[in-house]
Amino acid sequence: MSKYNFTRLKFTYRAKNFLFIKKIYIKDSIGNIIKFELDYFKDIRRKVLDGGNVEEIIDILLSVKQIENLNKLFQSSPITVRFYGKDYYEDYFVKNKEINNIIEFLEV
Repeated sequence: MSKYNFTRLKFTYRAKNFLFIKKIYIKDSIGNIIKFELDYFKDIRRKVLDGGNVEEIIDILLSVKQIENLNKLFQSSPITVRFYGKDYYEDYFVKNKEINNIIEFLEV
């Protein structure tokens, strides 16, 4: 893997209310966790969608080390992504098909 890396990890959170995401944890089945601490104003774009829904988009440029850690983490399913917000959190459980697609992408 090149020292010049341009791999990005993008999360899109959609709901009825803003979560005001501060950090994201990705956890595997045996308790390994990768943490992403976010800059409230720099790392997250927020917008109001039609129908009263909202969206928070997080776009993270990954380091080579982060890619390696993600690749190891995604070898053990199930995977949970936890979005920590200002006052509460929400979990997303990654489906096996999604995990396989991510692993395939990370190994390219």
